[in-house]
Amino acid sequence: MEFKVFLLLAVCTIICTQCNFTTANPLLGPNVRHAELGEFPSVVSIAKTSSSNRANINDHICTATAITKSHILGSAHCLYERLYNNTVILYGSTALIFTRAYSIRWWIKFQDWSVYNTRRPEFLENDIAIIKLTEPIQANFQPSELSFVPYHELVNEQVTLAGWGISRRRVVTPNMQTSITKIISNPECEDRITQLNRRRVIIHHGLFCTYGVPYTLIQNGDIGGPVFHNNKIVGINKHTLPFTSSEFHPNKVCVHSSINYYRPFIMEVISDNFYWD
Repeated sequence: MEFKVFLLLAVCTIICTQCNFTTANPLLGPNVRHAELGEFPSVVSIAKTSSSNRANINDHICTATAITKSHILGSAHCLYERLYNNTVILYGSTALIFTRAYSIRWWIKFQDWSVYNTRRPEFLENDIAIIKLTEPIQANFQPSELSFVPYHELVNEQVTLAGWGISRRRVVTPNMQTSITKIISNPECEDRITQLNRRRVIIHHGLFCTYGVPYTLIQNGDIGGPVFHNNKIVGINKHTLPFTSSEFHPNKVCVHSSINYYRPFIMEVISDNFYWD
C-alpha cells in the first residue's frame, strides 16, 4: 500500500514539473491565492491562436476584461505586432486549459482613436485598447462595469487584481490568481520610485499606482488585467516601477491606466453606433 502511494506521488510530481505548475506564479506576494471557480467571470486571456482545438496555456499573452459580451478591455502594447487572425480571446474558466477561444473582428488602440477623432493625445504613451469579437461570448455572466468613483476618493482604498502571469523565464501560470492591494496617491508613488532608483518619474493623471504591505506585484501576463474596486473596474495593469534587473523587489509599485481618464474613449468605442471595420 505504501509503495502505491509513493508511486502515485512520484507520478504527480513528474506531471506537475512537466506542466510548470510548481514554478509559475503570476502575481507576486504572500497574499496571492488561486481564484475560485466563477469568481471573476469577466476576466479573459489574450492569446496566440492555437494549432490544436485545445487551449494551450503557453499561448497566453496578457490578461483582459469583458466589459460587454462583445468588447474586451486590455492593454495596447499586448497587441503590438499582432494580427487579428493570429490572436484570440480565451474565456470560460479560471484554468486556461478549459477555456474556449473567440475570434477577433477588430481592435482599436487609444492612439488610433485619437487620430480617428482628430484629437491630439495629452500623453505620449496611452497603453489601453478595446477588442471587438466576431460573436458575443456565449455564457450567462455579467460583464464588468466601469467605476465612476473619483480618483481622490480611491486613494488608500483596497482593490483586487486578477490574472494569469508570465515569469521572466516565460513560464505561464495555468490557473488565474488574485490578490488585494491598495491605491496610493500619485505623489507618494513618485516618492517610492525615487527612493529605489534615485530618479524622478512623473505619474500623470491618466495613471495611478498601487502598493501594498505586504506587497503584491504584477508580472508580464497580468498586464492589461483589471483593477477592481467594489467589483467595478477602476484601472488596468500597466507595469511595475522602477525598472530593475531584478524581477522582484517588495518596494516596487504597480502602475495602472485610469478608467476615469480614458472613459470617453471606452464609452464611444463600445457604443452601438461605433464602426471600425
